[in-house]
Amino acid sequence: MKSFISISKNGKIKTFYNDFNFLEKEIKTAKVKRVSHIVPENLFLRILFRILRFLFPDTSFIAEWMRKWKCKWIVVFTDGECFGPFENREDAIVFERKYYVEKKLKS
Repeated sequence: MKSFISISKNGKIKTFYNDFNFLEKEIKTAKVKRVSHIVPENLFLRILFRILRFLFPDTSFIAEWMRKWKCKWIVVFTDGECFGPFENREDAIVFERKYYVEKKLKS
């Protein structure tokens, strides 16, 4: 996947969190803003996913296990737009990044 970074004239940086999270300890004033959620398409799995994500942090064993679920996934942007289903989570992530850079950042 291609990385993305945008730096405005006032020094505001936009990027995908996972591309530059190695700088997390160096950047004390970083504000992370979620642009979408990638969740299972199946309603039961989606509810279970949301409950577990509420209970366990992103770095937990449980969160890592959930990312590997063999199911169809959808991308739900914070503005309500929904895309999918995708055969696996990785395909949903690739779509999310490409769509966000090509469509959302330009609007």
